[in-house]
Amino acid sequence: MLAGLHDAQDGQAPSPGEQHQQLTEIRQELTALTATLREWQAEQAASARGAGAPDVTEDHSGLLQQAARASSAILIYHRDMWEFITAHAGRHAHFRVPPQITDHGDERVSTTISGRVP
Repeated sequence: MLAGLHDAQDGQAPSPGEQHQQLTEIRQELTALTATLREWQAEQAASARGAGAPDVTEDHSGLLQQAARASSAILIYHRDMWEFITAHAGRHAHFRVPPQITDHGDERVSTTISGRVP
């Protein structure tokens, strides 16, 4: 009985030549997949670099530099607009109500706002 099982097992096992062929095919497929992955990674890196900052003209760059120098601004609002902004922005962790609001009459108010270091 054991001899019959041994013979059946021998009949199912691939020959060394078949094993070599299967390994060769697996290696070729792995090499192709690796090459495809590297191409995809290179494309992703290239598209990430291309999706960066848009081209900026000298005029635009100068305007951005001027804006960066501003540390505060005076805003004049209609009173209802100021109430709307404070109602919505007031929920944000970085919003602080300015210490002084000036009434200019005609339903207009002004305040000085500035950036806040997080």
